[in-house]
Amino acid sequence: MQASVGCPPVGRAHASLPLGARQLPPWCQTKCTRPRFLRGTPAAPRAALSAAADAFGREPPAGGLLKGRLAQAQRLLTSPYDKEIAAVALPALVGLSLEPVVTAFNTSLVGHLGTHQLGAVSLGTIALNAVTFLFSFLLFLTVPEVAAATVKGDADEVSRVAARGIWIAAAAGVVSAAFLHCNASAVVSALKPPEPAVAVLATQYLKIRALGVPAALLGFVATGVFRGLKDTKTPLLGTGAMMVVSGALHVLLLNVFHMDVVGAALASTTALLAPVVVNLGALVARGSLQPRHLLAPPGLAEVLPLLQRGAVLAGKNMVTFGMILFASTLCVRCGAAFQASFEVTRQFWMLTMPFFECLNVATQSLCATYLGKEDRTTARAMLLRLLFLGAATGGVAGTVVWAAHEPFVALFTTDPQVVQHVVSSLPLICAFFAVDALGSIMDGSLLAAKQSNYMSAVQVAGSAVQYAALSYVASSGHVSTLGIWAAIKVMSMVRTVGGSYRNFMSARSAYRDPPGAAAGPSPVAAAPSSASEAAVGLTTASAASSAAAAVPAPPAPQATATTASDGQETLAADSAAAILHGDHNGNGGNGNGHNGNGHSGDGNGVGILGDGALGSRAVASASAAAPPTRQ
Repeated sequence: MQASVGCPPVGRAHASLPLGARQLPPWCQTKCTRPRFLRGTPAAPRAALSAAADAFGREPPAGGLLKGRLAQAQRLLTSPYDKEIAAVALPALVGLSLEPVVTAFNTSLVGHLGTHQLGAVSLGTIALNAVTFLFSFLLFLTVPEVAAATVKGDADEVSRVAARGIWIAAAAGVVSAAFLHCNASAVVSALKPPEPAVAVLATQYLKIRALGVPAALLGFVATGVFRGLKDTKTPLLGTGAMMVVSGALHVLLLNVFHMDVVGAALASTTALLAPVVVNLGALVARGSLQPRHLLAPPGLAEVLPLLQRGAVLAGKNMVTFGMILFASTLCVRCGAAFQASFEVTRQFWMLTMPFFECLNVATQSLCATYLGKEDRTTARAMLLRLLFLGAATGGVAGTVVWAAHEPFVALFTTDPQVVQHVVSSLPLICAFFAVDALGSIMDGSLLAAKQSNYMSAVQVAGSAVQYAALSYVASSGHVSTLGIWAAIKVMSMVRTVGGSYRNFMSARSAYRDPPGAAAGPSPVAAAPSSASEAAVGLTTASAASSAAAAVPAPPAPQATATTASDGQETLAADSAAAILHGDHNGNGGNGNGHNGNGHSGDGNGVGILGDGALGSRAVASASAAAPPTRQ
């Protein structure tokens, strides 16, 4: 049976006309630019809905589709946090880059003296770094303490923290320098260099370099204070002074006076004094280090908590650096060419690490500041943005280094055997740059949250895996530069995985809001909290502010429930709660909308739901005061 639908007489007459003669009847000749359900909506709510729809996923016109896609890409590549990150990270990048550049230049001068000299300097540097790295907790534990005191505006506490660190650094530095200087021969013998000439040169180098340990530890404290103050520009003066002194003395003592490795050791040790004088002088000048605190030794009650946390970090440093020492020892036992190739590859790694470490510095400084304000939401958003930047930077660095590796290798050595070992391991180093960056940022995030014990546990676990891998390589007789660096890179993966679990999955995370707690305030309105949120174009604040400006304040109805875009937090509030959490701008406030929590503006009960998917945004109105729409 066929069904038929009746057509009005006017419609039948119009349909019978030729196509060219058809005209719309008068009752259809109206300008309709909006859907029918909006034509009867009052002007103010209609403006609010239009503004919200524009911001939350309404498809752009066909001509603006390309512009919309470009805007989405721009939101992915930029963030409101980038300016704050750049203010801390870029000066740190310059400062961190100068030191490895100078070290690489100095190493190239030593390398052209001979393979034995290069191997001896590498061996002595590793032994020296084992001591200084043991006390690197002076830097890492100083940053969050100074940041917390700065947030509270307590200048005296900043000075006390700095003075306490200086006393510990001076005492530990003198004891370590004396031990290393008196036992340099035993330390070098423990590394078992195969050539006697390398052992003699390494002992000479280490005896002189040991005298610079106190200056190195004082530099840790000064750098930590400046990072806690979010000042990474002032230390550039100290780094620049060190660069000038080191470069000039290396050229003078090696190329003019021909003092061999002894000249290299004297130049490096003397250069360490320059940044200490400049940085400590700057702290005193700005009032961050007061003489009355510096002249009075700290009491045991002040020092003991720092030493307890420092002991855990020192133990971690000893274990993790022990793995590097074990790996280097395997190279030493294989001959001078293996050790020289290990040093050249390490220089490649050191030249690129400043690009990652500057993000670590920014993570420690900025996340510690926001966590000190108890603003977990912004701290998490900052961390996610830094991780995105770190992964991107690592990928670019790996590509550039591999593309330009030939002239860089020639800068250090022309020995064909050394070059062969370097080229065999360099692809692995380049491929892991992104993982190195993520691991470094994760370490910074844990230090900013004062969770150094967990970080130590993660790295000790990674060291156990490294030890197993290196032991297998050594026992199987397949020692190679590639195999050794592969075992070293295990630590980067463990740091990344362990940090990700604690920060984003663990109930003990400092970056997750406690269960049942609303998201904290954010200083950046509607700032994307991550690269993923930037990709979907989260613009909550602009839509809510437009809606608040367009909608008059009716009697307070109930607002719709609003769900966070990350699926972790839910905000269900009426108009009174919106006022309590809002801006109090006269008509009422907007609810916290960071991470897509939504807004409730002017008490009108208009809620915006964002489901976190690209282009999927829904707008709902629950305004009880709005007049009914005309059909």
